[in-house]
Amino acid sequence: MSYFIVLPAIIMLFAIGLLYLSNKHQLLRVKPLTKKLRPIAYLMLLLAFVLMAAKYAVSASLFIGLMVIMLCVIALPLMALFLKGNKT
Repeated sequence: MSYFIVLPAIIMLFAIGLLYLSNKHQLLRVKPLTKKLRPIAYLMLLLAFVLMAAKYAVSASLFIGLMVIMLCVIALPLMALFLKGNKT
């Protein structure tokens, strides 16, 4: 198994996690992470796209990356909601 398949998805997961945890509306921490981590998360996303472009065509890596980002953006808030419970 090539690392160019799994590594970009893991990098994207960490990057989206940093973006989520630095948002003021996140539910996993009492206080959000500092906003200084956001440029690092964006650089991690760019690195993941470059790694995927080295393995796949640029269009394929773009759509795969967008799919992984979409799934992470949907899954992280839902996971936080299920872990914390609905407190309304």
